[in-house]
Amino acid sequence: MRLKVYADRMSEPSRAVVIFCKINGIDFEEIKVDLAKRQQYSPEFKELNPMSKVPVIVDGKFKLFESHAILIYLACAFPGVADHWYVIAHQFIPNHVPCYMKLLKICVISWMQDNMSMI
Repeated sequence: MRLKVYADRMSEPSRAVVIFCKINGIDFEEIKVDLAKRQQYSPEFKELNPMSKVPVIVDGKFKLFESHAILIYLACAFPGVADHWYVIAHQFIPNHVPCYMKLLKICVISWMQDNMSMI
């Protein structure tokens, strides 16, 4: 099954994920979420990301949001991605360990860093 990337090119984190996929030859389908039309607040999109933010990826049944976690996942999960992109990714997620729970934790930590830093 092909990777799906829900993104709006007006979003810098979305652009980072799309560019990373293109540079590394990752086969993906880009699905436009028009932020100007507030599509991120639709019930369908909130099923993917309850925070109503882009980017989001869907890889089979696995859903992930927060660009930091997505980039780490892409660097680890797809063959052919050079190690120099995320050297520390392999410290977080050794190849022999399923990465889903660790990535979900990284997702939450990234969201907290981005949204709670002013508190």
